[in-house]
Amino acid sequence: MPRGKSVIFIKAKQDLIRRIRNGYCAPGARFISSRIVAREYAVSYATAQSILAEIESEGYLERRAKSGTYIPGAPPRYESVQLVFDPEAQAPGTLGGIVLRRLMLLLRKERVPLKLAWTDRWKGQAKNSFLVLWNVDNAILREVGVARGGGLLLDRFPLTASAASRFDSVTFDGFSVGLAAARMLRERANCSHVAILSNPYGRQMWAEQCVNGFRALWPRARLVRPLTWKPSAAPAAFEKLMAHPHDAVFCCHQDLAIELARHCAERRVAAPCIIAAGKIPAKPELKAPYIFASPDDMAAAAARIVRNRFLGDSSKTVHMALPPRAADSAIL
Repeated sequence: MPRGKSVIFIKAKQDLIRRIRNGYCAPGARFISSRIVAREYAVSYATAQSILAEIESEGYLERRAKSGTYIPGAPPRYESVQLVFDPEAQAPGTLGGIVLRRLMLLLRKERVPLKLAWTDRWKGQAKNSFLVLWNVDNAILREVGVARGGGLLLDRFPLTASAASRFDSVTFDGFSVGLAAARMLRERANCSHVAILSNPYGRQMWAEQCVNGFRALWPRARLVRPLTWKPSAAPAAFEKLMAHPHDAVFCCHQDLAIELARHCAERRVAAPCIIAAGKIPAKPELKAPYIFASPDDMAAAAARIVRNRFLGDSSKTVHMALPPRAADSAIL
């Protein structure tokens, strides 16, 4: 073993070279940074830099000033863009459906060749295509990572630093949605007892972010969750909520706000001030202020990234968390 090089140094170097040889990243693609190497292999930043420098000296990598470390060779020339969406996006009014149709419209205006596949009929990546992924499972993500080295994730952030160096992403900033709702409530209503009607346990990370954002201004807001998303579970959650007096309720889904108002009307009790959040435009039945993450904004951001990648951009991956919009359906 060369003097001054630890076992972990040698192991990390060999592992990274093996990744490159196995097609971890396509030619011309940006490789993981020194910070990610340091985190993955539990070494210092200086050691990570030395590891990458040695790999570069052996011809496996090339460094570009003020840009990063890349796999040698020309970036792939894409012939088309393949959209891989969950079958739920076939329904026009769903978030996936709205994003898909808007994105296809924008890309067709740019004359970008498109192919559409559903995750339940996934047969692998089309040849020389750039992938756009919506609500795909981890098996597909692993297959994409091996075959091409990345793509664009919609409404999902890469789970690891390594994946974040290969996948672009466009997500919604749920924390800002909750924070915006809390600010609106504080500015426009005189409330002392506030509650949050949220998602079932373990469902929807975005809703959890909304809760955290709202509680940044209302830390003592009471949290109530339905057992499931099924409509039959809503009345029990509403009864639990109404067992204590509340001036206002923040609903992390507009359907919860609609059903809560209907529940109060049916029982002829005064409804609290209601403010709602969601990921699609407000439904006609919603009669409450609404903070929402715009599908049109997601489609527009995705179209810009896809167009640039399709034209050969191999620069650092892009990660966007889109801010919310406000739509007043009623006055608090």
